[in-house]
Formats: sequence, C-alpha cells, structure tokens
Amino acid sequence: RTATSAAAAADVAELADQIDKLHVKKDRAAARADGAVGAVGLIYSDVMELHEGPEHHLERPARHAYVVAKMKKDGLDKRCQSLLARLAEDSELLTCHSQQHIDEVESTFDVTLGPEQRVQGEGDIYWTEHTAMCARMAAGSACEAAAAVATGRVHRAMAVVR
Repeated sequence: RTATSAAAAADVAELADQIDKLHVKKDRAAARADGAVGAVGLIYSDVMELHEGPEHHLERPARHAYVVAKMKKDGLDKRCQSLLARLAEDSELLTCHSQQHIDEVESTFDVTLGPEQRVQGEGDIYWTEHTAMCARMAAGSACEAAAAVATGRVHRAMAVVR
C-alpha cells in the first residue's frame, strides 16, 4: 500500500510540474480574479458537412449546418473567440486508435466502384469519399479546442463536429 501511495504522489507531483510549466494555473487565477468569465473558443468547419450518407440516416450534414446557423443567427459566434479547425495528425490519433484502425479508415472507401456507389457501408455504418477527411477534421478540431483551453488561450471551448 505504501508503494502505491508513493507512486500516486509521484504522479501528482509530475502533473503539478507540468501545469506549472504551462503557467495555466497562474494565468487562469490572475485572469479570473475579478470573477469575469474568460474567452470562450469556438471551432467549426463546413468540411463536416461533406460526410453525407443515406437519406434515411439520422446522422446527416443538416444537423451540423443547423447548429452552426443557429449560433450565427443568435450572434454566439461573434461572442466567442474563433479557433481554426484542423486535421488531426497521426500522432494525435494514435493516442486513441491503432495504426491499423487509422489505415482502415483511410482506405475503406472503394473509389473503383464508380459514382453510383458514392455511399458505401453495412447496416447503420456508412462511409463516403470524404469520411476519412471529416473524421480527421473532427478529431483535430477537438484536439485544437482542448489545447486552447489547456494552454490558457481560452477559458473554455466548444467544437461543433460530427
């Protein structure tokens, strides 16, 4: 039990050092001393709407387009700090997925089937020629939003992805 406690204490100390190095704790405390809410980051891209499946499928581009249009109509986008959407790098994807999975997503769409097969898939899962790029854009944008918060560029962030 003592070895476990010592290991846990070492992990906590290492994490505290990392936070201090980023100055996140100090910057946030100073920025929020008056109780004001810090900047809110907002990230989205129309690229998310390229992944379009069967008409009957619940997951469709119109859902993303509606959220973005509603935010703009209500002026939410003007009240937020815009963050740039970006594609995830392999190194980021490899923190959650195997290289085999990444390779399969990149190569699943069969371009040799012709334009009549623009949507391919099995059951409730479908893919198109844009699936891999949209998945990378969603993951990269989520990483960018998290990094903006972790480094103190914004207080919190929202990524509109699919």
